[in-house]
Amino acid sequence: MQYDLEKGSVMQLELPKCIPRQNAGRFAMSSDGSLLAMIAHSAQVNVLSSSTMEVIITFSAPADVTSLQFLPGSNRELWAMTECGEVVIWNLSGSQHVFRDDGAVLGTKIRLSTEGDKVACGSNTGIVNLYDTGDVRNCVDPKPQTVVTNLLTSCDSIAFNHDGQLMAFSSNTKENQVKLLNVASGTVFSNYPRQHEKMSYVECVEFSPHSGFMGIGCSNGQLILDRLNYFEHY
Repeated sequence: MQYDLEKGSVMQLELPKCIPRQNAGRFAMSSDGSLLAMIAHSAQVNVLSSSTMEVIITFSAPADVTSLQFLPGSNRELWAMTECGEVVIWNLSGSQHVFRDDGAVLGTKIRLSTEGDKVACGSNTGIVNLYDTGDVRNCVDPKPQTVVTNLLTSCDSIAFNHDGQLMAFSSNTKENQVKLLNVASGTVFSNYPRQHEKMSYVECVEFSPHSGFMGIGCSNGQLILDRLNYFEHY
C-alpha cells in the first residue's frame, strides 16, 4: 500500500507477475523514494521501481536475508543482513562485497546511520556490533568499534538519530527491552528505560527528523512518544 499523508489517500501497489506470491512486508525504500527493495524467497532480493513496480535487478545472497537498507542519500547501494551473519553490500551496477558480522551466528538486523558513516549489526543473541563503514568496505572479517551486550534476547530493531549521536535498539521477545547508546563514548544510558516504566514487547523504534522525539511501537498496539530534551527541534 502507498500512503500519501498530505493528500490523505491510499493506493494499492500490485507486484509484477514475475514475482511469486509472498509476504511483501519486508522491504526497504531508497532515500529519494524511487526504488523499493523486497526480500524474496531462496535468498533473493528484488529491486523494483516504485513508480512502475517493474523489477530492475534481482540479487542473490549467500543465505536468506533478514534485513535491508539502502545507503542513506543513495539509490545505487543496498546493504543486506543474512541469516548466516554475513552482510552483503550490493551496487546496482552489479558489483558486491561481503563481510562477516563478528561473532554472529544468526543475523537479524542491519541499520546505517543517517550520514552513512556507521553501520550497526544485530543478531539473535542480542549483541549489536557497531562498525565504521570505511572499515567494512575493505575487509571481509572486520572488528567492530563498539560491541553492545545489553539486550537479553534477539535484536529486532535498530535506529540512529539524525546526527548519529544516539542509537536505539530493542528486542520483541521480552518486555522492556529497549536501550539507548551514546555512539561517541560507546556507553549505554543506564537511566533508560526509566526504573518503573513498563513497556510491552517492543516491535520498532524510530527518531523524529531532528531527534526531538523518539517513538516506540509495542506489540499491544501502544505507541510511546518520548521527548528528548537535549534536542531543541522536532
